Amino acid sequence: MGAKPKILIRKTGYPLYAAYDEKGIYPEQSLYFLFNNKTELPYYFFLGILNSNVFNFYYWNKLVTNKNSTPQLKKIHLDIFPIPKIDSEEKEKLAENISNATKSIIDLTSNKIVDNSQFEKLEKFLNKYIYELYQLNDDNVKQLLEYI
Repeated sequence: MGAKPKILIRKTGYPLYAAYDEKGIYPEQSLYFLFNNKTELPYYFFLGILNSNVFNFYYWNKLVTNKNSTPQLKKIHLDIFPIPKIDSEEKEKLAENISNATKSIIDLTSNKIVDNSQFEKLEKFLNKYIYELYQLNDDNVKQLLEYI
């Protein structure tokens, strides 16, 4: 058995996708895996950020050097991606909301029949909390969404 729990992240392509694994599967070489979380923040918090519009915007506009080829995420990119410090009650609440929204999306999509309207609602809440965490205003978000 591999490490559990962990987050699996696709190395190539756009957009990036990340998934949560609690079964201990061994990832193949086309995936990165994040495990041994040394923070008090749950894996769902990081998973939410990795699947967010903010991370995909950052990836496409800051890390992809040749947009005409299949982009590849490097480990160094994961190491330097800015994660805001959770150093206030307000940020702790946002982190909790991000984690809860991410877990709710996983729970919803684990069903064989997915309610798309509920999924879109949860995804909207998730991104809203992440925008708040990164202190993005309406103009920043509008510009970000134009690129995605």
